[in-house]
Amino acid sequence: MKHEKKIDHNGKDTSVPTQTDTKALLKSVYLYDSEVKLIHINIENLKRLGFIDTSEHIRQLEEKIQRMQAEKIAVTKAIERISDIVARMIFNARYNLGYTWNEITSDVVRMSNRNAHMIHDKAMPEFEKLLAEELSHENNEILSCGAELL
Repeated sequence: MKHEKKIDHNGKDTSVPTQTDTKALLKSVYLYDSEVKLIHINIENLKRLGFIDTSEHIRQLEEKIQRMQAEKIAVTKAIERISDIVARMIFNARYNLGYTWNEITSDVVRMSNRNAHMIHDKAMPEFEKLLAEELSHENNEILSCGAELL
C-alpha cells in the first residue's frame, strides 16, 4: 500500500495511509487467498514447461505471494486490535471472510445495514492508524530479515 511516509525522530514510520489507500487494500485483501491459489497453479504450469527458463518469473510470482500474505497478516492484526468488539466483528466478517453487508447484518451482528455502516465508518480512523502501525512493523521485520542475509 502506498502512502506518503512520515518518519519521526527515532526513524520510525508514523505515516497513516489515506482512506482511499486503506479501502483499496481492504477490497483486495479478501481476494488474496484465491489469487495465491491461482499463482501457485501458474507456477506449477511454468515449471512443467521445462525447456524455457522461467526461474525469474517464478521468483517474481513468489515475491508477490509473500507481499500479499504480509498485507493480509497486517490487516488481520489491525482488525484484532480494534477496540470496539462489534466493529471488530464487522471488519473481520467484511475483510477477512468477504461477507456481504447483508450477511454481516443478518448473520454476524444482527442490526440494520445503516447501523453496521455507521459503526464501520466510526471505527475506520482507528483501523487506519492500527493498519499503518502493522504495515510499518511488517516493513521493519522485512528490512531486518534482509539485513541479516547481507
